[in-house]
Amino acid sequence: MMRQVLIACLAASMLGACSGLATSAPTPTPAVGFLLLDGVSVINTKKTIDDHVVSWVTGQDCSTVRASRGEAYCEETPKPGPKMVQNSYCYKTLGGVNCFTQPVATDSARLYGVRTEEVPINTPH
Repeated sequence: MMRQVLIACLAASMLGACSGLATSAPTPTPAVGFLLLDGVSVINTKKTIDDHVVSWVTGQDCSTVRASRGEAYCEETPKPGPKMVQNSYCYKTLGGVNCFTQPVATDSARLYGVRTEEVPINTPH
């Protein structure tokens, strides 16, 4: 996830160097571009770009948004819990695709595909 955010930020920052034909619109400064990227980062991850850097350096989960609510700025990164492999059987329908945890024998002709994913196991605390 972190790698995807960094790649998206780098790609978006490189687009600032591209320009088309001369227009009368003012060219935004790099600071405006950084603020826009920061806003996109907060909307998608609840972290600023600086928070991502601090999280990467410290190995913790750091968030200005969380700190603004009066909570701790950095928290220990939660350890992933146990997971199990689950198959979903997906069938074409009039409105799109519906998936089920068990195959539907009567709809085998409309089988769209089988999706395999790891899902967390809910364990009582």
